[in-house]
Amino acid sequence: MNRTKGGAKRLSDHLKPLAKFPRDPAPRSFHQPVLALTHDVKPGEEPDYIPRLTRVLRLSTATGYRLTVPGAAHLTFTDAPLYLPPLPALVGSLGRTAGPRLTAAATAAFLDATLRGKPGDLAAALSRYGHLTVQ
Repeated sequence: MNRTKGGAKRLSDHLKPLAKFPRDPAPRSFHQPVLALTHDVKPGEEPDYIPRLTRVLRLSTATGYRLTVPGAAHLTFTDAPLYLPPLPALVGSLGRTAGPRLTAAATAAFLDATLRGKPGDLAAALSRYGHLTVQ
């Protein structure tokens, strides 16, 4: 474990466990719909992430949606692309504003359908933004 001169743990030591989500030592079913936005996971890049995410989505007794967005990167789904240099390795090839807009639009479609009961085909609405897998 890395420590600063004063003996305190470094921030990176606290953040490392967060990078391996989803994680739950005793996963149980839950009763709500789920939307997970992901980037294309390339061979050798966290090979267990998608299978683990799929297992979590299957725990829901409601419908789960996994939307894989072409051209996205890990940080695409945050506001980080608005502030970081527009390097594809950091923010994907969608540019600075497309990722946050896409995230907002897909999330709004999901919440409108699941919380507000807005009529329409949610799967079709989400499919406009990438490759959709419905669990």
